[in-house]
Amino acid sequence: MLVAAIDVGSALKMGWSTSTGLSGCGEPTILLDAIASAISADEPVAIGFEAPLWVPRRRPFPTMTANRGGIEAAMSRPWSAGAGCGAMAAGIANMAWIFDALFARMGALCATTCTSRFAQGDMQLLIWEAFVSGHLKAQSHAGDAELAVAAFVAGWPHLETAIRHEPSINLAAAAAAGAGHAIDFAELGNPGLVIAAQPRIVLADT
Repeated sequence: MLVAAIDVGSALKMGWSTSTGLSGCGEPTILLDAIASAISADEPVAIGFEAPLWVPRRRPFPTMTANRGGIEAAMSRPWSAGAGCGAMAAGIANMAWIFDALFARMGALCATTCTSRFAQGDMQLLIWEAFVSGHLKAQSHAGDAELAVAAFVAGWPHLETAIRHEPSINLAAAAAAGAGHAIDFAELGNPGLVIAAQPRIVLADT
């Protein structure tokens, strides 16, 4: 399996890294090449984005924008605060660009945000959320992506999400579907895996 992560941002600040030691900042042509090469060789790919990838729903009205719990609560980094909202907006744009670029290269990929479905072995692409924040951050955008990849690799295959699951709107699933990739419609209403680059504080089933 190839593991990749993207520290979301503008065209000049998008940082990325892979489990094979590739990393960089800016337009990720080398990353796309690596993903395409892996999938062409029947090697699945797990790609993470350092941004909130799902938004809670079905909450009581007063708590609809409250933090998602887990690592967000522990580090006082709610998804709905200024930094979280900025990262979410950049993440949506970055995902749209990446997934569209992959579709242009390879056509529709079998994608999922569900680790149990990915573990069954019939999915080509797993999309996950990376949480790298506060004192845990590296000195560069690519460095943040490297930390996210390291956290995913360290937890595989027994990955545990750092934010408890609840009914949600899944932005990653929507971005993948919008680009033409094959993803179960039900995933639009389910949360995804969150991997934090630090000791897990809240663990939940994935």
